[in-house]
Amino acid sequence: MGGGMGCGMGMMMLRGLDQLNLSAEQWNKVQGLKSAHMKAVTPIQNQLFAKRNEIRLLWVETNPDGAQILAKQKELGELQSQVQDKATQFALDVRKVLTPEQLAKFSVLGPGMGGRHGQCPFQGDGPGPGGPGMGPGPGGPGMGPGPGPGPKAN
Repeated sequence: MGGGMGCGMGMMMLRGLDQLNLSAEQWNKVQGLKSAHMKAVTPIQNQLFAKRNEIRLLWVETNPDGAQILAKQKELGELQSQVQDKATQFALDVRKVLTPEQLAKFSVLGPGMGGRHGQCPFQGDGPGPGGPGMGPGPGGPGMGPGPGPGPKAN
């Protein structure tokens, strides 16, 4: 897999902290909160990934079962809500680490308003160790034969 650890509201919350002159103790607390947050949300993010794939597979069926798709979408929404709740709690916990002066400056910056607009604070530039994208799935480069005739054999 390429890329970073993902950027939700919780990770976006950390953007701009580098402008607040955090003490070593504060930075260590924030890093601990981040680690705990990632440990809590990673399994849910994995479930989200799997659920999205389940929905995709239901949609590619010849006669998609609407009830199944709607049920899976509801499950997907519940998982997304769990991640958002955890991200909100993470953001609130990070704010508790800041001094009143840092909070005032942070509020002016706004969450996510650091120097790297449009990027995650923990996401570097370029592809991750696995290359530029997510690559082929377990079944190979595609999902199998599509509905059309495909290329003509020579």
